[in-house]
Amino acid sequence: MHADSRQRFSIVSLVWGRDPATPVHDHLVWALIGVPRGAEIAQRYRVAAGGEVVEAGARKRLVAGAVDAVSPRVGDIHRAGNAAGNAFGDRTSISIHVYGGSIGAPGRSVYPGSAGRKQFVSGCPNDVLPNIWNVSKESPIS
Repeated sequence: MHADSRQRFSIVSLVWGRDPATPVHDHLVWALIGVPRGAEIAQRYRVAAGGEVVEAGARKRLVAGAVDAVSPRVGDIHRAGNAAGNAFGDRTSISIHVYGGSIGAPGRSVYPGSAGRKQFVSGCPNDVLPNIWNVSKESPIS
């Protein structure tokens, strides 16, 4: 939706169909996640002493009008989605994410189970428009 030219903040909207969910991931900046329509399930995680990623607290069901916050200070690793039967299941949900920086600048990580972590750079690539989100010096990791 918007990428501040001075990289102070960025705004992204996600339209969730039936069943999609993000992988477990981090942001490296603060973020506010608001739900104007539908519902979203959010589950926080943390890295345990042995390096494995484990759930941290109960799942949250964010309904229309709800706002959640993540940051390196309060907990930055999470997973979100519109899983059937858990959020809004059979209907579309919309969430708006405001990040305290360019979400395309930091080399973020996904946490694929026992495989540790895998770095990536956010982006929304397509064949027509340039990827305005990737302002990092790193190449996107596929």
